[in-house]
Amino acid sequence: MLELEKNFVDDRTKLVLEFLNCSESIKNELSLTDSHSKPLQYPIKRISHKFSYDLAMIDKMVGYDFEEYVAKLFQRFGFSTKVTKKSGDFGCDVLLEKNGDRIAVQVKNSINKVTLKAVQEIVASLKKYDARIGVVITNAKFTKSARQLGKINEVVMINRNALLRLIDLSKMEKSRRMFSSCVKQVRITDSKLNLSGAYDFSTCKEHELLPKYKKKSKYYGKKYYGKKYYGKK
Repeated sequence: MLELEKNFVDDRTKLVLEFLNCSESIKNELSLTDSHSKPLQYPIKRISHKFSYDLAMIDKMVGYDFEEYVAKLFQRFGFSTKVTKKSGDFGCDVLLEKNGDRIAVQVKNSINKVTLKAVQEIVASLKKYDARIGVVITNAKFTKSARQLGKINEVVMINRNALLRLIDLSKMEKSRRMFSSCVKQVRITDSKLNLSGAYDFSTCKEHELLPKYKKKSKYYGKKYYGKKYYGKK
């Protein structure tokens, strides 16, 4: 892991040195004065999910390093995790457990789309590890057949975009994680894996999806007619 981080930093350093070797006129145009500089805002509003330091690090990981990374990721959501052995794991790479609920996870680090074979393996491992539900996590995308088979077997499919959203949530404080205001993909994942801790799977195996959080508009509780609205101010 340390070697991967070092190589990644070296690549970034080369880019910085190339930028510093550009002409003085370009550097003057790109430089910002103190009056124009703005403080960083949090949480980060991503314009695109294609570029991320976390995903760039994951893309350079080998299989076992990615498994350890996923285990640490779910520890931030209150799970106790266990990485299975490298060979003979029967299709399960990471075991998650919270409040007696056990989840089997298969991790796929790939540059190509993940096929339905990954779904078949995680379904086959459920009885072996006495897990309630299976999860397949990848830094890539899934084929159409893999998504269809995952839906039939109720396997949670976490692709590249969903993985990045979970990483962003894990970096936030627990009090600021409003799962009800997240996109539907994250809310479905929460309803099946209990990331927020709002569900109890000891008595029920299925739960309804958390309702979407809606902000009240300025016309809330008032009748709206054309360009004017009527009601008590």
